[in-house]
Amino acid sequence: MAAMARTMLGVMAVLALVSQTQANTLGNPINKVVKLLKKLAHEVTTEGKKEAADYDKFACYCKEQADDTLYAVTKSKKLIAALDAQISKLDADIQELHGAKEDGAAGAIFDLTTKITLKTKNIKDATDSRKAANDAYILAATELADAITAIEGAIASIKGKKAGVKDGKMQLLQDKLLEVLTTRTPTETQLSLVQALGAEEGTPQGAGNAHAYNYKSGGILGTLDNLLKEFKAKKKVANMEEKDSLFAFESKKLALENERKFAQEDKVEKQKLLANLQGTRTKATGDRTTEKADKKSDDSYMTALTADCEAKAEAWDTRSKTRSDELTAISQALEQLTKKGGVSDNYGSSALTMLQVGRHNNAEASEAVISKAMALISTEGNALNSAILKGLAVQMSLSKGFGAVQKLLDDLITKLQAEAKAENGRKGQCDIDMGNAVDKRDTNKLKSEDASATIAMKTAAIKALRDQIGDLQASISKLTKAKLEATELRVGEKADNEKTIADATAGKAAVDAAITSLKAFYEGAFVQVGAPGDNRAGVSVGDGDGSKANFKTYEKNSAGTGVIGILEVILNDFSSTITNTGTTESESASSFTEYETSTQGDIDGKNGVITTKEGEITAAKADITQAKDNMSDADKAFALALVELEEVTAMCMTGEGSFAERKKQREDEIKALQDAKAMLKSFSDNNA
Repeated sequence: MAAMARTMLGVMAVLALVSQTQANTLGNPINKVVKLLKKLAHEVTTEGKKEAADYDKFACYCKEQADDTLYAVTKSKKLIAALDAQISKLDADIQELHGAKEDGAAGAIFDLTTKITLKTKNIKDATDSRKAANDAYILAATELADAITAIEGAIASIKGKKAGVKDGKMQLLQDKLLEVLTTRTPTETQLSLVQALGAEEGTPQGAGNAHAYNYKSGGILGTLDNLLKEFKAKKKVANMEEKDSLFAFESKKLALENERKFAQEDKVEKQKLLANLQGTRTKATGDRTTEKADKKSDDSYMTALTADCEAKAEAWDTRSKTRSDELTAISQALEQLTKKGGVSDNYGSSALTMLQVGRHNNAEASEAVISKAMALISTEGNALNSAILKGLAVQMSLSKGFGAVQKLLDDLITKLQAEAKAENGRKGQCDIDMGNAVDKRDTNKLKSEDASATIAMKTAAIKALRDQIGDLQASISKLTKAKLEATELRVGEKADNEKTIADATAGKAAVDAAITSLKAFYEGAFVQVGAPGDNRAGVSVGDGDGSKANFKTYEKNSAGTGVIGILEVILNDFSSTITNTGTTESESASSFTEYETSTQGDIDGKNGVITTKEGEITAAKADITQAKDNMSDADKAFALALVELEEVTAMCMTGEGSFAERKKQREDEIKALQDAKAMLKSFSDNNA
């Protein structure tokens, strides 16, 4: 128990010292280590008095845990046997329903599936047979209906002949009757009578001929009446047979469908029963698996408990001597840490940790690059007389965080690009209108307007150029001042980094000496004991109150290792400080050089722009003088067309000048935003 307490105390000391180093306000951590070592020496001296009582408590704990675990194992054996029996019974019931094979063959459900398939086939066969019979009926009925219609037509035609039907129709009657008679076996008399109809065509209509025709046609009508009765009787028989066939089919189909339905319902019920049985088996199998795992855990716990109790009992005799050696090692470490001019004097607030230096420098660098971007936007806003950029500079000063500033820039760039695209469309329409106006003007009229527009544009351009030159000069002054301030900050940062590295180097040497003294005793003395298994409740040997007595082989480094760990953390802190401060110094120097070069480039670029704009002013003045002369000559000749020209000029010429200025203004604004965005991205990439 005492060893565990000392280990926890060491961990807590590490956390406390790290917190003190980060805050840089709670004192020297080396002094804390010295106090911890003195306290540890006192604990080692007094802990022997407590161990006799702890040993008695530990012996009781071992017996109680062994009894409880043995009871749990015995109970598990009985439960596992009961679950085995239940699963066997369930397997038999499942096999009866599903069968022994994977495909379910020989099971009740398989038999029902086979029956359902057979009944479905029987229904299909009966339906197909019924359809074939119906198709035959429809064909026969159609032929009979056609025959009846033909005979009735023939009778009507013959009667019409008596009333003066023309001879041409009799030939059609003869053909139709012959077609009808081919559906049955005609007699010679029937055929001769039908053929006689054709012989009557063209016969003179004398009194004798009329008598002969009436005689022959009377015989044909008798024959046709008999045929008509015969075919109607056959049609009636066919209809009755179709009705009986349909009734028989429907009865058979209904019976088959009922048999299939009952089989399907029976199958569903058996499938539900099978699912319930399988679910019960799955649960029983899971319970058995869980119980076996619990029993295995208890067996492992019992083995570990026995080994732990025996090991702690055997280790009791070795503890006293080891405790004495530990006190000697602690004394030597205290001497190394407390001697005058040693590590306690060198490990101060100047030895910044990696986290402090990194956060401090990163925060300052982030604020610096945001300020630089804001200064760029503000300068360009003044130079371009842009209310958009000026407003953005104010928003950037109010925004919190690197990401918020980046979002402001992205949003405004997107907005300006959308406006530029929309205005390009309007410019195209203006060009068309101006072209129509140009067609109505003559050369001198165009010269007059061109001259007037040139004077106005050049005058405005000169004013704008002078304002821009003033803004550029103000921007150069600000950039120069910012560069000087950055240089001063860089000089101070470099001095701080060099002092931090020197202090950390001295502290590292002293802590190295203290660690060497402690390791002379503790190194190699640690005996690692394998972690015992957990029981079914997740309790490990060592979790119970009685197990807290520590009687295994004296782990003389259990507390000392905590102290060495603290010193190694401090040593690592010194090493990290030396390494990371050096890295930070190198990165800061590189960043400053990059900033200095970039800023000077901005200054040189703006000076170049000033020179260019001064040349533009000179050229604009010459253009104004020439335009005034041209306008004076043109205005005298074309005063009558001035009204129409002014309308077109108001819509297009003035718009053209405004569009060009707006386009250039927007392009300059977008460029300024993209430059600021690139500045932030460069910083973000370098610090990713």
